[in-house]
Amino acid sequence: MHKIFFGTIVFFSLAFLAACGGGGSGSSGATGAAGATGAAGTIAVPDADADLAITAVAADTNYVLGRVERAYTVTGTDNYTANRVQYFGYLGTSSTTKGAIATAANMLPSGGAGSNWPLTNVASATAITITGQDVDLMAGDGAVTHLIICPGNEAGDAASCASAALNDRGYGTNYVGSTDNISRAFINAGASTSFAIVTTDGVAETCSGCVQDNITASQDITDTKSDAAAVIPTLGTASTVLTEALGVSITNMDNILHGSTLYTLSSTDNGTLTACTTSGCSTSASSVFDNISLEGVQLDSDGTNMIGIAGDSTQTYASSDGGRLDNSSSIVVRNLTVPGTPTIVGAPIIRGDNATSTLAASQFCAAVGGGRVVVFNDNQSEVGLTEAIVGNMGGFRSTGIDNATGWDLTAAMTGPTDNTTAGVNCAMTYGGISGVTRTFYMVMDNNTTAVVYTITDNTTTSGSTTGSPTLTVELTGTIASVTPDSLSIDADSNGVLWVAVDEATTGTQLFHTTSLTALGAASIWGPVDMRVSGTGTSTKVGLAGFSTNTSAYPAAVVWYE
Repeated sequence: MHKIFFGTIVFFSLAFLAACGGGGSGSSGATGAAGATGAAGTIAVPDADADLAITAVAADTNYVLGRVERAYTVTGTDNYTANRVQYFGYLGTSSTTKGAIATAANMLPSGGAGSNWPLTNVASATAITITGQDVDLMAGDGAVTHLIICPGNEAGDAASCASAALNDRGYGTNYVGSTDNISRAFINAGASTSFAIVTTDGVAETCSGCVQDNITASQDITDTKSDAAAVIPTLGTASTVLTEALGVSITNMDNILHGSTLYTLSSTDNGTLTACTTSGCSTSASSVFDNISLEGVQLDSDGTNMIGIAGDSTQTYASSDGGRLDNSSSIVVRNLTVPGTPTIVGAPIIRGDNATSTLAASQFCAAVGGGRVVVFNDNQSEVGLTEAIVGNMGGFRSTGIDNATGWDLTAAMTGPTDNTTAGVNCAMTYGGISGVTRTFYMVMDNNTTAVVYTITDNTTTSGSTTGSPTLTVELTGTIASVTPDSLSIDADSNGVLWVAVDEATTGTQLFHTTSLTALGAASIWGPVDMRVSGTGTSTKVGLAGFSTNTSAYPAAVVWYE
Protein backbone atom coordinates (compact mmCIF):
# COMPACT_ATOMS: atom_id res chain seq x y z
CA MET A 1 0.00 0.00 0.00
CA HIS A 2 2.77 2.40 0.93
CA LYS A 3 4.54 1.45 -2.24
CA ILE A 4 1.48 2.31 -4.31
CA PHE A 5 1.12 5.70 -2.62
CA PHE A 6 4.77 6.55 -3.08
CA GLY A 7 4.64 5.68 -6.77
CA THR A 8 1.59 7.89 -7.22
CA ILE A 9 3.43 10.81 -5.65
CA VAL A 10 6.46 10.30 -7.96
CA PHE A 11 4.25 10.10 -11.02
CA PHE A 12 2.42 13.36 -10.30
CA SER A 13 5.70 15.10 -9.51
CA LEU A 14 7.19 14.15 -12.86
CA ALA A 15 4.04 15.19 -14.66
CA PHE A 16 4.15 18.61 -13.03
CA LEU A 17 7.78 19.11 -13.96
CA ALA A 18 7.08 18.12 -17.54
CA ALA A 19 4.30 20.68 -17.72
CA CYS A 20 6.66 23.42 -16.48
CA GLY A 21 9.38 22.58 -19.14
CA GLY A 22 7.01 23.30 -22.02
CA GLY A 23 6.97 27.15 -21.39
CA GLY A 24 8.54 29.94 -23.68
CA SER A 25 12.41 30.45 -24.15
CA GLY A 26 14.31 32.93 -21.97
CA SER A 27 15.75 36.25 -23.46
CA SER A 28 19.40 36.44 -24.94
CA GLY A 29 22.21 37.79 -22.85
CA ALA A 30 23.83 41.21 -23.67
CA THR A 31 26.65 41.38 -26.38
CA GLY A 32 30.12 41.41 -24.95
CA ALA A 33 32.36 44.53 -25.30
CA ALA A 34 34.63 44.82 -28.46
CA GLY A 35 38.23 43.80 -28.02
CA ALA A 36 41.04 46.44 -28.11
CA THR A 37 42.39 47.53 -31.59
CA GLY A 38 45.60 45.75 -32.51
CA ALA A 39 48.85 47.71 -33.03
CA ALA A 40 49.32 49.24 -36.57
CA GLY A 41 51.65 47.33 -38.89
CA THR A 42 54.91 49.05 -40.10
CA ILE A 43 57.08 48.89 -43.23
CA ALA A 44 60.58 50.21 -42.66
CA VAL A 45 62.25 52.44 -45.26
CA PRO A 46 65.15 50.36 -46.57
CA ASP A 47 68.66 51.16 -45.57
CA ALA A 48 71.05 52.70 -48.05
CA ASP A 49 72.88 50.24 -50.26
CA ALA A 50 76.44 51.21 -49.41
CA ASP A 51 78.11 49.54 -52.41
CA LEU A 52 75.48 50.41 -55.03
CA ALA A 53 77.23 52.24 -57.89
CA ILE A 54 76.45 53.54 -61.38
CA THR A 55 79.27 53.79 -63.92
CA ALA A 56 79.10 55.34 -67.38
CA VAL A 57 80.36 53.04 -70.13
CA ALA A 58 80.83 55.48 -73.02
CA ALA A 59 80.20 59.11 -73.97
CA ASP A 60 76.81 60.46 -74.97
CA THR A 61 76.30 59.90 -78.71
CA ASN A 62 73.18 62.03 -79.02
CA TYR A 63 74.29 65.58 -79.72
CA VAL A 64 70.93 67.16 -78.98
CA LEU A 65 71.06 68.74 -75.54
CA GLY A 66 68.32 67.20 -73.39
CA ARG A 67 68.70 63.70 -74.85
CA VAL A 68 71.30 61.22 -73.66
CA GLU A 69 72.24 58.02 -75.46
CA ARG A 70 74.89 56.22 -73.48
CA ALA A 71 75.10 53.08 -71.36
CA TYR A 72 75.59 52.76 -67.61
CA THR A 73 76.43 49.68 -65.59
CA VAL A 74 74.87 49.20 -62.16
CA THR A 75 76.91 47.23 -59.62
CA GLY A 76 76.65 46.39 -55.93
CA THR A 77 72.98 45.39 -55.92
CA ASP A 78 71.77 43.37 -52.94
CA ASN A 79 69.63 40.24 -52.97
CA TYR A 80 66.14 41.59 -52.33
CA THR A 81 64.29 38.68 -53.95
CA ALA A 82 62.72 37.62 -50.62
CA ASN A 83 61.23 40.98 -49.53
CA ARG A 84 59.47 44.01 -50.93
CA VAL A 85 62.51 46.22 -51.58
CA GLN A 86 63.07 47.23 -55.21
CA TYR A 87 65.42 49.60 -57.03
CA PHE A 88 63.75 52.78 -58.31
CA GLY A 89 65.28 55.04 -60.97
CA TYR A 90 65.00 58.82 -61.28
CA LEU A 91 66.04 61.62 -63.61
CA GLY A 92 67.92 64.05 -61.40
CA THR A 93 68.43 67.79 -61.74
CA SER A 94 71.42 67.28 -59.44
CA SER A 95 73.09 64.25 -57.89
CA THR A 96 70.45 64.20 -55.13
CA THR A 97 67.41 66.08 -56.50
CA LYS A 98 64.84 63.82 -58.20
CA GLY A 99 63.12 65.53 -61.11
CA ALA A 100 61.11 62.66 -62.60
CA ILE A 101 60.79 58.88 -62.41
CA ALA A 102 62.95 56.95 -64.88
CA THR A 103 61.04 54.76 -67.31
CA ALA A 104 61.98 52.15 -69.86
CA ALA A 105 61.20 54.76 -72.52
CA ASN A 106 64.04 57.06 -71.43
CA MET A 107 66.39 54.81 -69.43
CA LEU A 108 66.02 51.20 -70.55
CA PRO A 109 67.16 48.48 -68.09
CA SER A 110 68.54 45.18 -69.31
CA GLY A 111 70.31 42.18 -67.85
CA GLY A 112 69.20 40.35 -64.73
CA ALA A 113 66.88 43.20 -63.72
CA GLY A 114 64.53 42.78 -66.66
CA SER A 115 63.46 45.63 -68.91
CA ASN A 116 61.23 47.76 -66.68
CA TRP A 117 61.41 49.98 -63.63
CA PRO A 118 61.49 49.45 -60.72
CA LEU A 119 64.16 46.79 -60.82
CA THR A 120 62.70 43.77 -59.05
CA ASN A 121 64.01 40.36 -58.03
CA VAL A 122 67.56 41.61 -58.33
CA ALA A 123 70.00 39.07 -57.00
CA SER A 124 73.39 40.04 -55.67
CA ALA A 125 76.07 40.64 -58.30
CA THR A 126 73.51 40.68 -61.11
CA ALA A 127 74.85 42.38 -64.25
CA ILE A 128 72.57 45.35 -64.97
CA THR A 129 72.86 47.83 -67.85
CA ILE A 130 70.86 51.05 -68.18
CA THR A 131 70.82 52.56 -71.67
CA GLY A 132 69.67 56.11 -72.40
CA GLN A 133 67.18 56.42 -75.25
CA ASP A 134 66.65 58.97 -78.03
CA VAL A 135 63.88 60.87 -76.23
CA ASP A 136 63.60 64.13 -74.32
CA LEU A 137 64.51 63.88 -70.66
CA MET A 138 61.80 65.84 -68.86
CA ALA A 139 61.52 69.12 -70.82
CA GLY A 140 64.41 68.11 -73.08
CA ASP A 141 66.29 71.32 -72.34
CA GLY A 142 69.40 69.94 -70.63
CA ALA A 143 68.12 70.44 -67.08
CA VAL A 144 68.47 66.72 -66.27
CA THR A 145 72.03 66.14 -65.14
CA HIS A 146 72.05 62.79 -63.30
CA LEU A 147 70.69 59.27 -63.20
CA ILE A 148 69.70 58.36 -59.63
CA ILE A 149 68.94 54.82 -58.35
CA CYS A 150 67.56 54.15 -54.87
CA PRO A 151 66.52 51.05 -52.91
CA GLY A 152 62.88 51.62 -51.98
CA ASN A 153 59.49 50.17 -51.02
CA GLU A 154 55.96 51.37 -50.15
CA ALA A 155 57.39 53.47 -47.33
CA GLY A 156 59.80 55.39 -49.52
CA ASP A 157 63.37 55.43 -50.75
CA ALA A 158 66.56 54.96 -48.82
CA ALA A 159 68.00 58.16 -47.43
CA SER A 160 71.12 57.79 -49.58
CA CYS A 161 71.08 56.78 -53.25
CA ALA A 162 73.59 56.11 -56.01
CA SER A 163 73.94 58.60 -58.85
CA ALA A 164 75.94 59.18 -62.02
CA ALA A 165 76.40 62.34 -64.09
CA LEU A 166 74.77 62.08 -67.51
CA ASN A 167 77.32 64.39 -69.15
CA ASP A 168 74.71 65.42 -71.67
CA ARG A 169 76.53 66.70 -74.79
CA GLY A 170 75.27 69.29 -77.22
CA TYR A 171 74.91 72.95 -78.15
CA GLY A 172 73.16 75.40 -75.90
CA THR A 173 70.90 78.17 -77.13
CA ASN A 174 72.44 80.70 -79.53
CA TYR A 175 73.04 84.27 -78.56
CA VAL A 176 72.14 86.45 -81.56
CA GLY A 177 72.62 90.20 -81.63
CA SER A 178 69.94 92.24 -83.36
CA THR A 179 70.94 95.89 -83.05
CA ASP A 180 74.59 96.21 -83.96
CA ASN A 181 76.05 95.39 -87.37
CA ILE A 182 79.62 94.22 -86.95
CA SER A 183 82.53 93.27 -89.17
CA ARG A 184 84.19 90.57 -87.02
CA ALA A 185 83.51 88.53 -83.90
CA PHE A 186 86.11 86.83 -81.72
CA ILE A 187 85.79 84.71 -78.58
CA ASN A 188 88.15 84.50 -75.63
CA ALA A 189 88.11 83.54 -71.97
CA GLY A 190 86.06 86.02 -69.97
CA ALA A 191 87.27 87.99 -66.98
CA SER A 192 84.74 86.33 -64.67
CA THR A 193 83.00 83.86 -67.01
CA SER A 194 84.06 81.06 -69.32
CA PHE A 195 83.93 83.24 -72.43
CA ALA A 196 83.86 86.81 -73.69
CA ILE A 197 82.91 87.99 -77.17
CA VAL A 198 84.86 90.74 -78.94
CA THR A 199 83.09 92.52 -81.77
CA THR A 200 84.53 95.05 -84.17
CA ASP A 201 82.71 97.57 -86.35
CA GLY A 202 85.07 99.06 -88.89
CA VAL A 203 82.79 100.10 -91.72
CA ALA A 204 80.37 103.01 -91.26
CA GLU A 205 76.71 102.04 -91.49
CA THR A 206 74.68 103.74 -94.21
CA CYS A 207 71.10 102.81 -93.23
CA SER A 208 68.64 105.58 -92.44
CA GLY A 209 68.93 106.71 -88.84
CA CYS A 210 72.10 104.73 -88.14
CA VAL A 211 75.21 106.28 -86.69
CA GLN A 212 78.72 105.41 -87.69
CA ASP A 213 80.00 102.67 -85.43
CA ASN A 214 83.74 102.35 -85.11
CA ILE A 215 84.15 100.70 -81.71
CA THR A 216 85.81 97.38 -80.93
CA ALA A 217 84.39 96.12 -77.63
CA SER A 218 84.56 93.10 -75.34
CA GLN A 219 81.65 91.65 -73.36
CA ASP A 220 81.61 88.72 -70.95
CA ILE A 221 79.17 85.92 -71.88
CA THR A 222 77.08 84.32 -69.14
CA ASP A 223 75.93 80.93 -70.39
CA THR A 224 73.61 78.26 -68.99
CA LYS A 225 73.62 74.63 -70.06
CA SER A 226 70.26 74.58 -71.80
CA ASP A 227 68.84 74.64 -75.31
CA ALA A 228 65.50 76.06 -74.18
CA ALA A 229 64.52 78.98 -76.39
CA ALA A 230 64.04 81.20 -73.35
CA VAL A 231 67.45 80.41 -71.81
CA ILE A 232 69.66 82.63 -73.96
CA PRO A 233 73.27 83.51 -73.10
CA THR A 234 73.52 87.07 -71.85
CA LEU A 235 76.24 89.65 -72.41
CA GLY A 236 77.81 91.83 -69.77
CA THR A 237 78.64 95.51 -70.05
CA ALA A 238 80.60 96.36 -73.17
CA SER A 239 84.17 97.44 -72.55
CA THR A 240 85.77 99.47 -75.34
CA VAL A 241 88.97 97.89 -76.63
CA LEU A 242 89.86 100.48 -79.24
CA THR A 243 88.29 103.19 -81.36
CA GLU A 244 89.20 103.60 -85.02
CA ALA A 245 88.76 106.55 -87.34
CA LEU A 246 85.27 106.60 -88.82
CA GLY A 247 84.96 104.62 -92.03
CA VAL A 248 88.20 102.69 -91.48
CA SER A 249 87.84 98.93 -91.83
CA ILE A 250 89.50 96.94 -89.06
CA THR A 251 88.53 93.49 -90.24
CA ASN A 252 92.22 92.72 -90.56
CA MET A 253 92.92 92.06 -86.90
CA ASP A 254 93.05 89.39 -84.20
CA ASN A 255 92.92 89.25 -80.41
CA ILE A 256 93.74 86.82 -77.65
CA LEU A 257 93.87 86.60 -73.87
CA HIS A 258 97.52 86.46 -72.78
CA GLY A 259 97.71 85.95 -69.03
CA SER A 260 94.91 88.13 -67.69
CA THR A 261 95.29 90.79 -70.38
CA LEU A 262 93.28 90.95 -73.60
CA TYR A 263 95.54 91.91 -76.50
CA THR A 264 94.30 93.10 -79.88
CA LEU A 265 96.57 93.33 -82.92
CA SER A 266 95.26 95.36 -85.85
CA SER A 267 96.77 96.37 -89.17
CA THR A 268 96.53 100.07 -88.31
CA ASP A 269 99.83 101.98 -88.44
CA ASN A 270 101.80 98.93 -89.63
CA GLY A 271 100.51 96.86 -86.75
CA THR A 272 99.09 98.29 -83.51
CA LEU A 273 99.00 96.18 -80.34
CA THR A 274 96.43 97.21 -77.72
CA ALA A 275 96.28 95.84 -74.17
CA CYS A 276 93.11 95.78 -72.04
CA THR A 277 92.87 95.01 -68.32
CA THR A 278 90.16 95.63 -65.72
CA SER A 279 91.51 99.16 -65.32
CA GLY A 280 91.23 100.06 -69.02
CA CYS A 281 92.96 99.79 -72.39
CA SER A 282 96.12 101.31 -73.78
CA THR A 283 98.43 100.99 -76.79
CA SER A 284 101.36 98.68 -76.11
CA ALA A 285 103.15 99.14 -79.43
CA SER A 286 102.68 100.53 -82.91
CA SER A 287 104.61 99.72 -86.10
CA VAL A 288 104.88 96.15 -84.82
CA PHE A 289 105.76 94.97 -88.33
CA ASP A 290 107.77 98.02 -89.40
CA ASN A 291 106.86 99.91 -92.55
CA ILE A 292 104.92 97.29 -94.51
CA SER A 293 101.40 96.84 -95.81
CA LEU A 294 99.70 94.13 -93.79
CA GLU A 295 97.17 91.39 -94.52
CA GLY A 296 96.20 88.25 -92.64
CA VAL A 297 97.11 89.59 -89.18
CA GLN A 298 97.23 86.82 -86.53
CA LEU A 299 97.96 86.73 -82.81
CA ASP A 300 98.83 83.68 -80.68
CA SER A 301 99.81 82.89 -77.09
CA ASP A 302 100.59 79.80 -75.06
CA GLY A 303 100.16 81.71 -71.81
CA THR A 304 103.89 82.35 -71.48
CA ASN A 305 104.93 83.77 -74.84
CA MET A 306 102.99 85.71 -77.47
CA ILE A 307 103.62 86.24 -81.19
CA GLY A 308 102.13 88.25 -84.02
CA ILE A 309 102.23 87.16 -87.65
CA ALA A 310 101.22 88.97 -90.82
CA GLY A 311 101.66 88.90 -94.57
CA ASP A 312 103.67 91.70 -96.15
CA SER A 313 101.96 92.43 -99.44
CA THR A 314 104.42 95.10 -100.60
CA GLN A 315 107.82 93.44 -100.43
CA THR A 316 108.90 92.13 -103.83
CA TYR A 317 111.53 89.60 -104.81
CA ALA A 318 113.37 88.95 -108.02
CA SER A 319 111.47 86.85 -110.50
CA SER A 320 112.56 83.26 -110.98
CA ASP A 321 111.39 80.08 -112.65
CA GLY A 322 110.29 81.89 -115.78
CA GLY A 323 108.85 84.83 -113.90
CA ARG A 324 106.42 82.79 -111.83
CA LEU A 325 107.43 84.57 -108.62
CA ASP A 326 107.15 88.09 -109.95
CA ASN A 327 105.84 90.41 -107.22
CA SER A 328 105.98 87.79 -104.53
CA SER A 329 105.61 88.80 -100.88
CA SER A 330 106.66 87.54 -97.47
CA ILE A 331 105.38 86.40 -94.09
CA VAL A 332 106.84 88.06 -91.00
CA VAL A 333 106.68 86.99 -87.34
CA ARG A 334 107.21 89.12 -84.24
CA ASN A 335 107.88 88.17 -80.61
CA LEU A 336 105.36 90.16 -78.53
CA THR A 337 106.06 88.51 -75.18
CA VAL A 338 107.24 91.91 -74.01
CA PRO A 339 104.37 93.78 -75.64
CA GLY A 340 106.05 97.16 -75.79
CA THR A 341 109.17 95.78 -77.47
CA PRO A 342 108.40 93.69 -80.56
CA THR A 343 111.36 91.69 -81.88
CA ILE A 344 111.92 89.62 -85.01
CA VAL A 345 111.37 85.86 -84.94
CA GLY A 346 113.26 83.83 -87.56
CA ALA A 347 113.37 85.66 -90.90
CA PRO A 348 110.87 86.76 -93.59
CA ILE A 349 109.38 83.81 -95.46
CA ILE A 350 108.92 84.31 -99.19
CA ARG A 351 105.60 83.30 -100.65
CA GLY A 352 104.09 83.43 -104.14
CA ASP A 353 100.77 85.03 -103.37
CA ASN A 354 100.78 87.54 -106.23
CA ALA A 355 102.62 85.53 -108.83
CA THR A 356 101.98 86.00 -112.53
CA SER A 357 100.82 82.38 -112.58
CA THR A 358 97.53 83.78 -111.11
CA LEU A 359 97.49 81.32 -108.22
CA ALA A 360 95.31 82.13 -105.23
CA ALA A 361 96.95 83.90 -102.29
CA SER A 362 98.92 81.33 -100.35
CA GLN A 363 97.61 80.71 -96.85
CA PHE A 364 99.76 80.88 -93.74
CA CYS A 365 99.42 80.40 -89.99
CA ALA A 366 101.62 80.05 -86.91
CA ALA A 367 101.60 79.11 -83.24
CA VAL A 368 103.88 79.48 -80.25
CA GLY A 369 104.41 76.88 -77.54
CA GLY A 370 107.10 75.73 -75.15
CA GLY A 371 109.45 78.50 -76.30
CA ARG A 372 109.23 77.47 -79.97
CA VAL A 373 107.47 79.09 -82.93
CA VAL A 374 106.13 77.02 -85.84
CA VAL A 375 105.04 78.65 -89.11
CA PHE A 376 103.33 77.11 -92.13
CA ASN A 377 102.77 78.56 -95.57
CA ASP A 378 101.30 76.94 -98.66
CA ASN A 379 103.47 77.86 -101.62
CA GLN A 380 100.84 76.82 -104.18
CA SER A 381 103.24 74.54 -106.06
CA GLU A 382 105.59 77.44 -106.73
CA VAL A 383 108.71 75.32 -107.01
CA GLY A 384 110.93 78.27 -107.89
CA LEU A 385 110.98 79.79 -104.42
CA THR A 386 114.44 81.09 -103.61
CA GLU A 387 113.99 79.73 -100.12
CA ALA A 388 112.73 76.40 -101.41
CA ILE A 389 112.91 73.85 -98.64
CA VAL A 390 110.02 71.55 -98.81
CA GLY A 391 108.95 70.34 -102.23
CA ASN A 392 106.00 71.82 -104.00
CA MET A 393 103.05 71.81 -101.61
CA GLY A 394 104.14 74.19 -98.85
CA GLY A 395 106.09 73.65 -95.70
CA PHE A 396 106.84 74.29 -92.05
CA ARG A 397 109.58 76.20 -90.26
CA SER A 398 110.39 76.39 -86.56
CA THR A 399 112.77 78.20 -84.28
CA GLY A 400 113.18 79.42 -80.71
CA ILE A 401 111.16 82.49 -79.95
CA ASP A 402 114.36 84.41 -79.12
CA ASN A 403 116.06 83.59 -82.43
CA ALA A 404 116.06 86.64 -84.73
CA THR A 405 118.47 85.31 -87.38
CA GLY A 406 116.63 82.49 -89.15
CA TRP A 407 114.73 79.22 -88.86
CA ASP A 408 116.31 76.22 -87.11
CA LEU A 409 114.23 73.45 -88.64
CA THR A 410 112.13 72.85 -91.75
CA ALA A 411 109.75 70.11 -92.82
CA ALA A 412 107.87 69.25 -95.97
CA MET A 413 104.12 69.14 -96.36
CA THR A 414 102.59 65.72 -96.89
CA GLY A 415 99.20 64.65 -98.14
CA PRO A 416 96.56 66.18 -100.44
CA THR A 417 96.98 69.91 -99.82
CA ASP A 418 97.28 71.73 -103.10
CA ASN A 419 93.72 72.80 -103.82
CA THR A 420 93.26 75.66 -101.39
CA THR A 421 90.60 78.31 -101.79
CA ALA A 422 91.54 81.99 -102.00
CA GLY A 423 90.90 83.83 -98.75
CA VAL A 424 90.67 80.75 -96.52
CA ASN A 425 93.62 80.72 -94.13
CA CYS A 426 94.89 77.74 -92.18
CA ALA A 427 94.76 77.71 -88.37
CA MET A 428 97.34 76.35 -85.91
CA THR A 429 97.45 75.76 -82.14
CA TYR A 430 99.86 74.45 -79.51
CA GLY A 431 98.95 71.09 -77.95
CA GLY A 432 101.53 70.81 -75.16
CA ILE A 433 104.97 69.42 -74.34
CA SER A 434 106.31 66.06 -73.20
CA GLY A 435 109.99 66.14 -72.32
CA VAL A 436 111.48 68.30 -75.09
CA THR A 437 108.88 67.31 -77.69
CA ARG A 438 106.28 69.96 -78.40
CA THR A 439 103.08 69.10 -80.26
CA PHE A 440 101.24 71.49 -82.55
CA TYR A 441 98.06 70.95 -84.60
CA MET A 442 97.01 72.61 -87.83
CA VAL A 443 93.89 72.55 -90.01
CA MET A 444 93.89 73.83 -93.57
CA ASP A 445 91.46 74.15 -96.43
CA ASN A 446 91.78 71.81 -99.41
CA ASN A 447 88.79 72.98 -101.45
CA THR A 448 86.23 70.22 -100.81
CA THR A 449 87.93 68.84 -97.71
CA ALA A 450 89.80 70.08 -94.68
CA VAL A 451 93.03 68.39 -93.64
CA VAL A 452 94.46 68.22 -90.13
CA TYR A 453 98.15 67.80 -89.29
CA THR A 454 100.15 66.98 -86.18
CA ILE A 455 103.52 68.73 -85.98
CA THR A 456 106.15 67.77 -83.42
CA ASP A 457 109.26 69.79 -82.58
CA ASN A 458 111.70 67.94 -80.31
CA THR A 459 114.23 70.71 -79.66
CA THR A 460 114.98 72.85 -76.69
CA THR A 461 113.91 76.48 -76.97
CA SER A 462 116.97 77.66 -78.86
CA GLY A 463 120.66 76.95 -79.22
CA SER A 464 121.41 73.61 -77.59
CA THR A 465 119.34 70.57 -78.46
CA THR A 466 118.61 67.15 -77.06
CA GLY A 467 119.49 64.32 -79.42
CA SER A 468 118.90 65.07 -83.08
CA PRO A 469 116.47 68.02 -83.36
CA THR A 470 113.70 67.33 -85.84
CA LEU A 471 110.50 68.92 -87.05
CA THR A 472 108.07 66.15 -87.98
CA VAL A 473 104.76 66.54 -89.81
CA GLU A 474 102.09 63.84 -90.01
CA LEU A 475 98.70 63.87 -91.66
CA THR A 476 96.27 63.34 -88.77
CA GLY A 477 93.13 63.01 -90.83
CA THR A 478 90.86 64.43 -93.50
CA ILE A 479 87.46 66.00 -92.92
CA ALA A 480 85.58 64.99 -96.05
CA SER A 481 82.69 66.66 -97.85
CA VAL A 482 83.26 70.15 -96.51
CA THR A 483 83.95 73.37 -98.38
CA PRO A 484 85.50 75.63 -95.75
CA ASP A 485 84.88 79.36 -95.73
CA SER A 486 86.89 79.77 -92.54
CA LEU A 487 88.66 77.58 -89.98
CA SER A 488 89.49 77.68 -86.28
CA ILE A 489 91.43 75.32 -84.02
CA ASP A 490 92.20 75.01 -80.32
CA ALA A 491 93.33 72.46 -77.72
CA ASP A 492 92.49 72.19 -74.04
CA SER A 493 95.13 72.12 -71.31
CA ASN A 494 95.43 68.34 -71.74
CA GLY A 495 96.22 68.75 -75.43
CA VAL A 496 92.83 67.45 -76.63
CA LEU A 497 92.14 68.80 -80.12
CA TRP A 498 89.07 70.74 -81.31
CA VAL A 499 88.46 71.92 -84.90
CA ALA A 500 85.75 74.24 -86.26
CA VAL A 501 84.92 74.31 -89.98
CA ASP A 502 82.64 77.09 -91.25
CA GLU A 503 80.60 76.44 -94.41
CA ALA A 504 78.13 78.69 -96.21
CA THR A 505 75.49 75.96 -96.42
CA THR A 506 75.65 74.36 -92.97
CA GLY A 507 77.14 76.86 -90.55
CA THR A 508 80.02 75.73 -88.34
CA GLN A 509 80.74 72.04 -87.81
CA LEU A 510 82.67 70.98 -84.74
CA PHE A 511 85.18 68.10 -84.63
CA HIS A 512 86.83 66.56 -81.57
CA THR A 513 90.17 64.81 -80.86
CA THR A 514 92.65 63.59 -83.44
CA SER A 515 90.02 61.06 -84.51
CA LEU A 516 88.07 64.09 -85.78
CA THR A 517 84.76 62.89 -84.35
CA ALA A 518 81.97 64.98 -85.89
CA LEU A 519 79.75 66.64 -83.27
CA GLY A 520 77.23 68.33 -85.53
CA ALA A 521 76.69 71.83 -86.90
CA ALA A 522 76.03 75.07 -85.03
CA SER A 523 74.11 78.02 -86.47
CA ILE A 524 77.25 80.15 -86.54
CA TRP A 525 78.69 81.50 -89.80
CA GLY A 526 82.17 82.85 -90.30
CA PRO A 527 84.70 84.12 -90.11
CA VAL A 528 84.40 81.78 -87.14
CA ASP A 529 86.44 81.90 -83.95
CA MET A 530 86.65 79.17 -81.29
CA ARG A 531 87.95 78.86 -77.75
CA VAL A 532 88.05 75.86 -75.37
CA SER A 533 87.43 76.17 -71.64
CA GLY A 534 87.98 73.36 -69.14
CA THR A 535 88.92 69.72 -69.70
CA GLY A 536 87.27 66.31 -69.82
CA THR A 537 83.55 66.24 -69.11
CA SER A 538 83.77 69.84 -67.85
CA THR A 539 84.85 71.08 -71.26
CA LYS A 540 82.94 73.92 -72.88
CA VAL A 541 83.70 75.13 -76.41
CA GLY A 542 82.71 78.65 -77.38
CA LEU A 543 82.04 79.62 -81.01
CA ALA A 544 81.57 83.16 -82.27
CA GLY A 545 80.72 84.52 -85.69
CA PHE A 546 77.56 85.67 -87.45
CA SER A 547 73.91 84.62 -87.14
CA THR A 548 73.49 83.74 -90.85
CA ASN A 549 75.71 83.45 -93.89
CA THR A 550 74.65 86.92 -95.03
CA SER A 551 74.10 88.58 -91.66
CA ALA A 552 76.18 91.29 -90.06
CA TYR A 553 74.80 90.53 -86.61
CA PRO A 554 77.04 88.77 -84.07
CA ALA A 555 76.23 85.29 -82.78
CA ALA A 556 77.76 82.95 -80.21
CA VAL A 557 77.01 79.48 -78.89
CA VAL A 558 78.54 77.05 -76.38
CA TRP A 559 79.08 73.33 -76.88
CA TYR A 560 78.85 71.37 -73.60
CA GLU A 561 81.02 68.26 -73.41
